[in-house]
Amino acid sequence: MLHLGYRPNEFSFSAVLKSSLALELQQLHSLIVRMGFQKNNYVLSSLIMSYAKNGLISDALFFVTASDGLLPDVPSNVIAGIYNRTGQYNETLRFLSPLEELDIVSWNIVIAACGRIGYYKSSLHGYIIKTDFSSCDTFGCNVLLDMYGKCGIIGSSVKIFDEMRHKNLVTWTALISNLGVNGYVHEALERFREMIFLGFKPDGVAFTAVLTACRHGGLVRDGLELFRQMISNYGVEPQMDHYQCVVDLLVKGGHVTEAEKVISNMPFPPNMIIWRCFLEGCKVHGNAVDQAVAHA
Repeated sequence: MLHLGYRPNEFSFSAVLKSSLALELQQLHSLIVRMGFQKNNYVLSSLIMSYAKNGLISDALFFVTASDGLLPDVPSNVIAGIYNRTGQYNETLRFLSPLEELDIVSWNIVIAACGRIGYYKSSLHGYIIKTDFSSCDTFGCNVLLDMYGKCGIIGSSVKIFDEMRHKNLVTWTALISNLGVNGYVHEALERFREMIFLGFKPDGVAFTAVLTACRHGGLVRDGLELFRQMISNYGVEPQMDHYQCVVDLLVKGGHVTEAEKVISNMPFPPNMIIWRCFLEGCKVHGNAVDQAVAHA
């Protein structure tokens, strides 16, 4: 295109950047600067995303320090999203905090970061309680559910869930997980049954959530029945997380022999977490520890 005398615009640069490889980025970056597109929101966002997509995270984040002021909203959201994807959640909050107003994308990124680190702030809550959750998209509300659950604010988590118009399996799983890990184990079981009644088919993640609830509440009978239904009713093959829940549930309830049988019938070798749960159960309930060692 350049050889034919055509001048690229912001759309052509953005399109090329999306499919560019790492070796091509520096040349494109130089061309963007020479042609004066380095401050164009769309081009800058595409350039940052392309650096990140190619694993050049430090190059993508360089735009933060190179900027002589706050970046525009779209590039700022891209940078904040990179911080989240690389586990730098505190950097996400620090980076977006100077912005006077956050758009819906920014809020989703902030809420996701808060949820991951269990950070709760009254100003964030003030914004959220003013939100019309009936108009909140499913993804955004799922993020809120996750955040409130990790912060232990179950009432708000349930409120958001009940006011959501469109719920998916992720929504139900998030609520069940929130209830279970915060001690509302019977409510978690009720929601799981309600989810199935409404036609949602639980997957492995949903079963992990409800089995974790059973483990926290010591509901041995319910947990074993759900574990059985995973395969027989829903065709979900138990993974390591599911076996960890069941073994821990059994040994904490004093059913060490049954836990040993579960371990013996696993289709793959148990991990260290399962063995630790089993050994602790043997110690607490007076079973010979060498019984566990013999299977290691």
